[in-house]
This record gives sequence, C-alpha cells and structure tokens, in this order.
Amino acid sequence: MTAELQQALELDRLGRDDEALHLYIAHLGRHPEDVDALVNLGTLTSRSGYFRAALTIYIQAAQLRPDDPNIHTKLGALLLSAGEVNAAQGQFEAALATDPEFGPAHLGLGGVFGLRGDPLRARHHLDLGFKDGALTPVPYRGTGAPPRVLVLESAASGNFNPRWFLDSRRFDVVRLAVEYADVDAPLPPHDVIVNIIADADLCQESLAIAERLILHSDAPVVNAPATVARTGRMAVARLLADCGGARIPRIAAIGREELLRAGPQALCERGFDFPLLLRSPGYNTGLHFAKVDRAGDLPEVLASLPGEQVLAIEYVDRSGPDGLARKYRMVAVDQRLFAVHAAVSLDWKVHLFGASDDPAHREEDRQFLSDPASVLSAGNLETLGAIVATLGLDYAGVDFGIDANDRIVVFEANATMSLKLSDPGKPDDYRSPALMSIFDAFGRMVEARAGRSVQIPKEARA
Repeated sequence: MTAELQQALELDRLGRDDEALHLYIAHLGRHPEDVDALVNLGTLTSRSGYFRAALTIYIQAAQLRPDDPNIHTKLGALLLSAGEVNAAQGQFEAALATDPEFGPAHLGLGGVFGLRGDPLRARHHLDLGFKDGALTPVPYRGTGAPPRVLVLESAASGNFNPRWFLDSRRFDVVRLAVEYADVDAPLPPHDVIVNIIADADLCQESLAIAERLILHSDAPVVNAPATVARTGRMAVARLLADCGGARIPRIAAIGREELLRAGPQALCERGFDFPLLLRSPGYNTGLHFAKVDRAGDLPEVLASLPGEQVLAIEYVDRSGPDGLARKYRMVAVDQRLFAVHAAVSLDWKVHLFGASDDPAHREEDRQFLSDPASVLSAGNLETLGAIVATLGLDYAGVDFGIDANDRIVVFEANATMSLKLSDPGKPDDYRSPALMSIFDAFGRMVEARAGRSVQIPKEARA
C-alpha cells in the first residue's frame, strides 16, 4: 500500500472527505487498476451525492473485477436509488451468480421486487439477506463521542431515505430491520431512536413491531411509530378535513374484485366522477398510480395496478392559466417549514424528476426555494403550518398544488418524503444548498434529542 493511499484511507475514516478524495484520485492516477481504491472512491463519491462520478467508478471497478459480488451490489444499490430498477436487478443478479449467499445482494433484490409489487419474491430475498441478523452498523467516520442513533426501518420498503439526514461524520448509526428483530431482546446502545418507517399504508405491521421495540428504551424517539401509523392516505384525509384553507380530495379504498364486478357503478356510489385517479396503496414517486379519463378505460387501468385493493382519488384540475400543472413540496423539521421544490409539468402527474427544464420554470423553482413567501400567500403558509401541526410528526412533508381560489390542494402529507441531492454541474444543482439546510436542521434536531454533538469538517458537500 502506498503512503498516499494509506493517508487517503485514514482521512476517509476521519470523515475528511475532500482531502481523502484528492488523495484517492492522485493514487489512482498512478495506479489506475487498484480496484479496492476505486471502490473506496466510488463509495465516497456516492455518499457525497456525486451520482454520475460514482456510477462511472463502480462500472470501471466491475470491469476490472467482474466476479466481485460487493462491487456489483454497490453498483446495483446506486442504480436502484436513481430509479433504474431493471439495471439494478441485473447487478444484484450478477452478484448472486458469483456468490449465491451474498446477503447484501439479496437485500437489493428484496427492494427490487418490493417496488415491482411482488411481495412473495421480495420476502424470499429479504429472508436470505437478513439470515445473519437484523442489525446493520453504519461506521462512524469522525473523532470524539458522537450521538449514538438507533434507526428503525422496514426491511422491505416504506422508509424515507436517511442517506443525507444522518451524516456518518456526525452520528454513530446502527440500523435495525424491525421485522427481523427479536422484540424481547435488549436494543443496542443508543442515545436517540430515529424511526424512518414512513408509509402507514404499507407498513402497519412494521410500525406495530417498532412500537413494541421502543418499549425497551427510555431514549427520545424521532417520528414515533404510533404517530406515523395514523398517516395513511385515507387517515390523513380525515385528519386534515378541518384544516381551514386546505382542499382535501375525496379518497376511498375499493377492493379489486368489487371494482371488477361492479365497474364504474362502484365508484359512482362513493361519489366519484370521471376523470379520477386510481393508485395501489403503499407506493410513492408516482409508482402504480394512474388517471382514468373515461369509464371505458377502467378495466385496462385496473389491470396495470398491483394489489387486492386500490385507492380511488378525486381528480382536481389545478392547471394554471398557462395550462401547466404545478406541484410544490415543503417539509417540516421539528415543525419548521422548508421549501423543497416547485415542479412544473404538462402532465397531471408532476414529479421533480420529470418536470419541465424550461429556464423560466427553473427560475420558478429557484424563487420558491429562496423565498417561499414570495410564491405562496400568507394564508397558504398558515394552512401548511396547520397541516404539519396536525400531523404531529418530527419530520414530515406536504406535496400540494394551489387551486383557483388560493386553497392548498393536498396531494400527500406524511413522513415518506425522501430528498436527493443533484449532481454538481447539473442544471438543478442550485437546489443543493436548500436541501443541505434541511439535512442540517434534521441533524441538529437529532443532536438536541440525544443531548450531544460533535464537530464535523466544513466542506462543500456532505
């Protein structure tokens, strides 16, 4: 091992990422086929939000060492985080072709099949992935005595992604997959518990297990499982019904068999007209979510949705004078609101990853991030404050539009809101400082609950 690489490894261990990055690159300039150094560099760049760089590095490492299941799994996890489900599956399967017992690859496939709406295959791989235990330590990379954080997560899906919320230079983290935990065993040492199980429609059983687990602890809990459990889509519609200034679209759960048998009549009896929206509960980012324009389209749309039950949702046309749809997102950390994005689209189903990249629309987003009060009325902000107070969560988000009467149209309000940094140099990289402010606020909240903190290096990206 060169002295340069040894120093890079030590700086990486201490969380001095910028210095470690430069030394890894310098070492690889002289030793381009050092696969272990490549993997370390890929891990560092991925952790810091440099998706394109990490992808290139992992692909290069896989070409140099094609029979390494760890490299394929890291590449698969990176692709899955970017929504490249097919490519991710291919990498996890390549890892298992080399080592059929490689647990992290099984966990990756568990996530893939969970997203595909195939719970039996997901559970099969999760069982194999967690056969050696439910705990996953995240090594602390720093100095001093950091807050010890126990993260409670669902093994399959339904979590918000804590990737940048709990910086490994700031916290000593261990993750516990609750479905595979011994509910009667003592918990690992911790100062604070952070529950990231967020989807109440998908994870009622997991949340119930998490609630039993926290009985073993006197530590503070961020996003108490019992509070999250009451934030399913239908429950939130009822919960927010009395929030003045908010419009809550009608929502109803309908069994697939009833809808197939009774057809549009089952919807009309519940007060729905066409067009309307159908979605499978327990999925986010627009997955398994469709608009039904006419009664005749119902069978085809229903056939595309997984599960024994679907949610029927009132369609609210909130197109602006320019004919475009807008979706805003704000999150609340300890009841303090932060702007996340203002996405503009021709499509009714607006997501940031598919939003317009017109410079004028980018400017709308930039303006919203820098000064939400210049985009939203005082009444809008008051309504949003009432919504997050009603939810009662330490971390939550609201996706919403604004109708012609200046009312907040609530699309979603819960704890499932994962946030993703953009690659530096991409057109939307201007969003990163706003997101970093949210991650920092979350970290400060956790530190306050834990009663301790550590200093971390001041760098451009976490």
